[in-house]
Amino acid sequence: MESFNFIQHVSGSTHTGGHTLDLVFSLGLSVDNVRLEDAFISDHKCILFNTNFSAVSLPRSFIRSRFLNVSSLEKFSSAFLNSDLSVYTSLADVDALVHSFTETCCSILDVAPLKVRKANVKCTPWINEDILSFKRNCRRTERLWKTTKLHVHYLHLKDLLASYNTMIKEARAAYFSQLIIRNKGNPRVLFNTINRIVSPTVPAIPVCSSSDCDRFLSY
Repeated sequence: MESFNFIQHVSGSTHTGGHTLDLVFSLGLSVDNVRLEDAFISDHKCILFNTNFSAVSLPRSFIRSRFLNVSSLEKFSSAFLNSDLSVYTSLADVDALVHSFTETCCSILDVAPLKVRKANVKCTPWINEDILSFKRNCRRTERLWKTTKLHVHYLHLKDLLASYNTMIKEARAAYFSQLIIRNKGNPRVLFNTINRIVSPTVPAIPVCSSSDCDRFLSY
């Protein structure tokens, strides 16, 4: 176990026969006050110890949005027409006029209340800001091609998508390479990492009923 940088903390007999059969190993943790106590219900002793560790909590991201439909648009138009914006036109100060206009619009937006929901964060730590910026560029080029339908824009989009996939592959390989280097003495992390690479989690396939299949066929 020393080759894996594990530390063994138990010393003394842990069995009524006088042998040390129960061990406590640690890796990267502070373990102290190790003591053996008789369990009375077993021929093995109970091992008690203290350790300190901090749980890492991932930051949560939230999305704020307003749901606009036909009803909310009609309410917004009605509230906008019934507002006091006509009074503000007499203001000589441009900054005061812009401020009053902004305050009125913000208050009218309450016809569609602001809703906050938790964003679904995908576990892709190798995606950095450069990749996200390149992805936005691909989206812009895709919208341009859908608008113009020009072959030159289509070829440009293909080149961008190929480069985007290459960036993701290289970033993913670099992430796992650094992860393996940092945890070369931690076999548990290494085995879990290799397992995620070789055998990724297969998404569950929804079970459809016969009525769902019939509705799909008649769609």
